[in-house]
Amino acid sequence: MIAMSRTSILMVAAFVVLLGAPTAGWANGTDEALAPLEQLLAESADTPAEHRALAHYYSARAEEARQQAAHHRTMAKTYRGKLGEKNRMKRHCARLVELNDEIAVEYDGLAAGQRQASER
Repeated sequence: MIAMSRTSILMVAAFVVLLGAPTAGWANGTDEALAPLEQLLAESADTPAEHRALAHYYSARAEEARQQAAHHRTMAKTYRGKLGEKNRMKRHCARLVELNDEIAVEYDGLAAGQRQASER
C-alpha cells in the first residue's frame, strides 16, 4: 500500500510538471529534458484522468507548434534585408512553418488517441 501511494504521488507530480511545461513557455531545450518523463507518463497512463491529462498536454504542444508556425509565417513576410539574405530567410522560415505544421498534426493525433483511451 505504501509503495502504491508513493507511485500515485509521483504520477500526480509528474503530470503537474508536464502540464505546466507548455504553458510556462519553457525553451525548446527543455523538451529533451522532459522526454524521458513524457515517455514514462505515456507508457504508464492507466486511468481515464491520466489519459485526459496527457490529451491536454499533447493539445497544448500542438498549439505551441501552431504558434511557432504562425510566428515564422509572419517573419517570412516581414523580413527585410539584402535580396540574397531575404530569400534565404524566406526559405528558412518556410521550412520551419512546414516542420511546425507537421509537429502540430502529430501532437493532435496523440491527443486524440489519449482522449479515446480516456473513454475506455
